[in-house]
Amino acid sequence: MPVKASSEALKVEEIYKILEEVRHKGPVVHNITNYVAMTLSANVLLSLRAVPIITSEEREMEDCANNASSLVVNIGTPTPSILSGIRRAVIAYNSLKKPWVLDPVAVGATEFRNELCADLVGMSPAVIRGNANEIQGFANILSTKQEKIRSGSDVYTYSRIDPFSVIEIAKQLARSCGAIVALTGNADYITDGESVVSIEGGGSHLMTVSTGIGCSLSAVIAAFTSVVSPFNAAISVCSIYRAAGYLASISASGPGDFPAHLCNAIYNMTKEHISSNIYLVTL
Repeated sequence: MPVKASSEALKVEEIYKILEEVRHKGPVVHNITNYVAMTLSANVLLSLRAVPIITSEEREMEDCANNASSLVVNIGTPTPSILSGIRRAVIAYNSLKKPWVLDPVAVGATEFRNELCADLVGMSPAVIRGNANEIQGFANILSTKQEKIRSGSDVYTYSRIDPFSVIEIAKQLARSCGAIVALTGNADYITDGESVVSIEGGGSHLMTVSTGIGCSLSAVIAAFTSVVSPFNAAISVCSIYRAAGYLASISASGPGDFPAHLCNAIYNMTKEHISSNIYLVTL
């Protein structure tokens, strides 16, 4: 269906122009991500003509920050060495005023992840990208700022939550830490704490049964923050990713080869692919 946008929402022409700028500039994106997402994140970035760096080695963080355009932090496999790298990297990127994106994998599921994310959201991420379960997981953190953080088992569930039901939590999260929140799922919602842009259409159920799809989305948002504002980066990437997900589902035979087709769809993305599949509106 064609894109319809309010005066606040980006238009397809603007989204495609941003995509072309990323392709032209080829930003270097530093990934501190989980073990299962490394290869796909790198391949998706390469499909955009971006340049991935994949390392969490603490001694490399300042050099990476000097050489990269942006950083994505994914807490999916939070080993002690990765956590040390994350904290040093965030400090380095902040000192250079370069944007970083937080992917709070399974926040709300354990007290440890709650404590980790409570620390990280206080370190000025440009964008927080999570599914509805993860954004709802922040409800516990937001309601206990001055208290010891409880286990998130009372708010986290492995059943799929409708993203629309946690928009208010996403807005509260954005206001509390000054980040753009990208809430992704069967529809995507991007908020700065006040306005909300919804993105519908495209996508595929195969995106939920292939490992690393959401993690790679966060890496792409990091790439786009190097050329546009975090708000417009999140809107653009979610629009492109949803269009690519639909195109990939047409040619993929199942979840096994879906990631490869997703990379192909991103590599071959046109303005028409976006306009024919995605619907945006400001709520």
